[in-house]
Amino acid sequence: MTPTREAGRTEADGRFRKARQFADAAELFADAASDDADEFGDAYVTLAVHSGIASGDVISIVASGEYSPTGNHQESVAMLRRADPVRPSTSRGCSL
Repeated sequence: MTPTREAGRTEADGRFRKARQFADAAELFADAASDDADEFGDAYVTLAVHSGIASGDVISIVASGEYSPTGNHQESVAMLRRADPVRPSTSRGCSL
């Protein structure tokens, strides 16, 4: 079972701000990453992934009042599954 931490509005707001910070920082690398993927691509992707994880935390908190505090990607996916058990895959057909 995925370890969880109880959370409410304050935590959701904080995780949303963190998601936005990572996304904003990723945007700073967007042009450089497309021009020179070897130098900036990894930084861009890492920031985008962290933004996605923090965004997933917000969804989990709103849906269930808890989130996975470990930063483990698979645990975040498990929490998102619990947030919307009716929808087993994304609109792109990728299985969660």
